[in-house]
Order: sequence, then C-alpha cells, then structure tokens
Amino acid sequence: MPVIRSADAQVHEVHNARFTSLVRPGTGSAELCVWQTEVRADSVGVPHRILGEEAFVVLSGEVTMTIDGESTPMKPGDAAVAPAGSM
Repeated sequence: MPVIRSADAQVHEVHNARFTSLVRPGTGSAELCVWQTEVRADSVGVPHRILGEEAFVVLSGEVTMTIDGESTPMKPGDAAVAPAGSM
C-alpha cells in the first residue's frame, strides 16, 4: 500500500499559493491526483484550462470558485467539480 508522507510531498509555490502534491501517478496512483492548496488572502487565481476532471473541497477560510465563467462563494465543507476541459 503506497503511503505518501507529508514530509516527502512535492511542494510548489506559484501565483500566491502553495500546492502540495500528495497523490499522483509519480507516487503510486494510476491517474488520480490529490493536492493540498493553501491560497493567500485576497489572491486572484490564474485562469487556465484543465485537462482532466478536478474536485475541490474547502477545508478552511472562504473562496470564490469560478468554473467556465460561473462564480460561486464557497465555505468550509463545500465542494465543487470542474469537468475536464473547463476553465
């Protein structure tokens, strides 16, 4: 059973956010990815098109999620799904 220790996870800091790569093909999954993302307050995301379906769960704080031009405020416990090919 592959276990990814937080101390061994890859971390990327870009666009006022810290992305911690926990589960990905390089750590044992076939295609599933799980990232922990910490975003600085008052940051604005960089629009981008995603290749595969993505799911988001807010653990703390608040965020406005925009998928294909539709924006929705989210609070802890809320989740969103972005379909493959969406912005």
